[in-house]
Amino acid sequence: MEKTEARVASIFVYPIKSCRGISVPHAPLTPTGFRWDRQWLVVNSKGRAYTQRNEPKLALVTVKLPDEAFSEGWLPTANSFLVLKAPGMNELKISLSKPHEVTDGISVWEWSGSAWDEGHEAANWFSNYLGKPSRLVRFNSASESRPVDPQYANGQNIMFADGYPFLLLSQGSLDVLNNLLKEPVPVNRFRPNIFVDGCEPFSEDLWTEIKINEFTFQGVKLCSRCKVPTIDQDTAVAKPEINETLKKFRSDKVLRPTGKQQGMVFMGLNMVLKDFHKDGNGKVIKVGDPVNVIKMKRLLLRGGSAISLGISPPSRLLLLLLLLGFPGGNPNPHLPFHRSSIPPPPPGGTSPVLRRPRAPTEPSSEPLSRNPSLASPDHAAPPPRKMAVSDLSFAVTSPPHPHFLESPIDLLGSDFLTHLRKLVYLVRNFLDLSECNDRALQYPFKEFISRNRCKRRSEFFSR
Repeated sequence: MEKTEARVASIFVYPIKSCRGISVPHAPLTPTGFRWDRQWLVVNSKGRAYTQRNEPKLALVTVKLPDEAFSEGWLPTANSFLVLKAPGMNELKISLSKPHEVTDGISVWEWSGSAWDEGHEAANWFSNYLGKPSRLVRFNSASESRPVDPQYANGQNIMFADGYPFLLLSQGSLDVLNNLLKEPVPVNRFRPNIFVDGCEPFSEDLWTEIKINEFTFQGVKLCSRCKVPTIDQDTAVAKPEINETLKKFRSDKVLRPTGKQQGMVFMGLNMVLKDFHKDGNGKVIKVGDPVNVIKMKRLLLRGGSAISLGISPPSRLLLLLLLLGFPGGNPNPHLPFHRSSIPPPPPGGTSPVLRRPRAPTEPSSEPLSRNPSLASPDHAAPPPRKMAVSDLSFAVTSPPHPHFLESPIDLLGSDFLTHLRKLVYLVRNFLDLSECNDRALQYPFKEFISRNRCKRRSEFFSR
């Protein structure tokens, strides 16, 4: 188990799909998600689901449940109501206990079945608010089930959620996005169920199994985002900046360059509850509960071994990018070591640091300029190298200019390259990168490693 400082910062429940959520201090768990989450759905005259994608005004519908409704084992009474409010509308109360009339032909995405109809009063309220025939229905858990995609979570079920019982997002990931936006956005744009703080940005991408309180959740896939994050939840007005920004560093083109391109962007982690037992007690998670990572996806090197280091996911990625000659070649300005962060080459071409012979203490006296790719400032950039983070991959290009390490070396001194080579040699022995046969491991690293592969480590580091 990997100890983290992450904790649950907020818990959100969305009783009516696409309507406003409720922030609660604690919430009871069920196999289909938090209790009350997405149990209700607004449909058109044909029984098809309305969402913010086609009816953004649903974002302005506020929903309230009794406070005791989020206590485990609570049962509604005749005086228990779901209370709805919306601009220009009177308050609507939906009984939580009265018998429901079953209606057929309800559909949401690929699923269709029966549901409980909440009656004419609710139908008229939503029809008047949306300006078109509408009805409010509740999931009929007594006779219906809606399975999760078995490719990702076989045997799991949901109610009216898009695809999975739980959605987790971290404060660090939101902060990174907000730093790139002209107008920062609140977390309600992404409608997570569990909002955590205290972990590295996007580290949740790699979580495959986590424990919150005493309950184990399985991370099954990244959440692909639709139009909803662009909709201001206070005004119902869509602004495309969020998704346009996410496309630059969280799109399938960036994260899955070798896969089928569908123009998707990703933010958050879809999860299922792994160890739910019907006869158990105390199935509640609370704000402030610790989040412990039990299993993580491994970082993969194509052509090399799958590895998982005992450091945080962003640090792993940073180390691998450094080893693969990433400085100066990053096509993505929102990942570390972008080309623009490295000073331009000194006037007159390449730095003398890279063109002079190695010092006597270095492993070889051959001049670095022997490598034609470094000696010629006009050499062609090699093809992109693909590196994957589990099901994600990052296209990493080799350095397009021979001075990709000159400026840092000039700033840090002439001994920097020697120490860096020794570091690469040490890590190479630990990670077994000798099978990584591609041009991203550029000279002097690759040539140096090849030349010293048979030398004993003690002999090398005694120099």
